[in-house]
Formats: sequence, C-alpha cells, structure tokens
Amino acid sequence: MWLRFSRSRGVTKGQVSRCLRYLEEPGLLQGDGGKYSLLDGAHSRAIKLLLSLERFDVPALSLRSARVLGLYGGWAWGTNHQDSDLDVWIRADSLPPENELAKLQKDLSHQADSEANLLVLMPEKRERLKIEDPPSTTPWS
Repeated sequence: MWLRFSRSRGVTKGQVSRCLRYLEEPGLLQGDGGKYSLLDGAHSRAIKLLLSLERFDVPALSLRSARVLGLYGGWAWGTNHQDSDLDVWIRADSLPPENELAKLQKDLSHQADSEANLLVLMPEKRERLKIEDPPSTTPWS
C-alpha cells in the first residue's frame, strides 16, 4: 500500500514512513502494524480544516450579491469525512439570482468533490437566527 501511495505522489516509501512517524509523535496519527489512523483532537481537526480549505480556489468563486461566504457543519469543525456534504452560508442583503446560486453550488461541489448545500442569510433570517440560535454558536450573526 505505501509503495503504491509513494509512487503516486512521486516520493520514496521511506519519506512516507518518516512523515507518518513525524505525525505520530505529537499524537495526530496512531500506527498499528503499518496501518495508520487519524486521532481525533483539536490539532488534527485544525489541520484537517486547513487542508480542506486548500481545495478551494476562492477567487474563481463568484457571487456578486454575497457580502460574506462561510462554512458551517463538519467542514467548519474539521470533522468532515469522505461522504460529508459541504455546508456554506452566504450573507447577502437580498436573495441572489438563482443562476448565480446554481453556478456557485456547482463550482463548490466540484472543488470540494462533495455535494454543496447553500444557506442564504438575508437580514431578516440573520435576526431570527440570533434569537433562535444564539450568536455564540453561529458564525453568521
């Protein structure tokens, strides 16, 4: 398995092995007989979040009527997995045109290699969420 992985990445098997041991030392990975698994923790989730964000070409995404785009759900917390959908909130003063939303959803799904769900937050909805879901738990207030 490691030989195939190293060849596909253009590195040696020894380099892969050293990298895995390096990640095992601080407790990010757990090795067991040549098999490694990611350990859940704040550091591994933060690294996973950063690596997930690397997938996106933000300048290529366009939604003229959006003031802010953000993530929520598993992708935002770094707990996403291969089957996780991408949840994106959009802060806008008015409802963006449907064709812009469809293009954004398609582009995000393609870049994330995952289904993208969009939540448009206009002023009225943001105010309602401040009451129903206090700002301490929501990034969009």
